[in-house]
Amino acid sequence: AVSELLMMFASRSSHVNEVIEPMLRAGTWVLSDRFVDASYAYQGAGRQVSDEVISQLETLTCRNLKPDVTFLLDLPIAQMLERMRARSAGPDRIEVESQAFFTQVRDAYMQRAEGDPRRFVVLDATRSIAEVRQDILSVMQERFDV
Repeated sequence: AVSELLMMFASRSSHVNEVIEPMLRAGTWVLSDRFVDASYAYQGAGRQVSDEVISQLETLTCRNLKPDVTFLLDLPIAQMLERMRARSAGPDRIEVESQAFFTQVRDAYMQRAEGDPRRFVVLDATRSIAEVRQDILSVMQERFDV
């Protein structure tokens, strides 16, 4: 679990230094799939690594860089597992985890969203892609006038 966490943060550190920060300095929008919240959910809640350890790595590698908005696509665990199984590619090493693991991960995400409601926008991912996309665009237009 700790090795997995360290690899995630090593990759994240490089991505922040080489991609995200230069783009932000240039005034470019940055869209990222998963960021530090994922480590609190997967390695923290799922793998039982302490939030304190994750927080220290976040400070060290990302210097507490946080997204302006985080879209959390919420889906019941059973439906999420169904969607994962339906993909053509086989499951990765995290996707083979138990339903209990994913329940802990989802609960951690929801707790993070409750703790930072200004940043998190929780969207019902049981709806169509078009509906979710429209919600994302609406939030972006409202908050950032895009």
